[in-house]
Amino acid sequence: MARLKLVDTQKRPLYLNARVSRGDGGTITVRISCQYWIVNKSGLPLMIKQEGASGDAAGQFQEHEVRFANFLHNHYYSKLKILRSLIFL
Repeated sequence: MARLKLVDTQKRPLYLNARVSRGDGGTITVRISCQYWIVNKSGLPLMIKQEGASGDAAGQFQEHEVRFANFLHNHYYSKLKILRSLIFL
């Protein structure tokens, strides 16, 4: 098994494991894996960061950060609006 270090456009590292094996009939199998695989089915923008790391995890783009900031703003702004309407009834 070999450990591969890839970097994204922001120069953030992504470590993958690769294993090459030869099978029957001369077939070659290449297996690539990573320690964690996150599938976001929530529809909400997520920003992933490793505990103790100084930056975000590799593979995240600026558009995710913008979507996340917009989501937080819209979510909390609507909650604040409702709260204000209840207070000033």
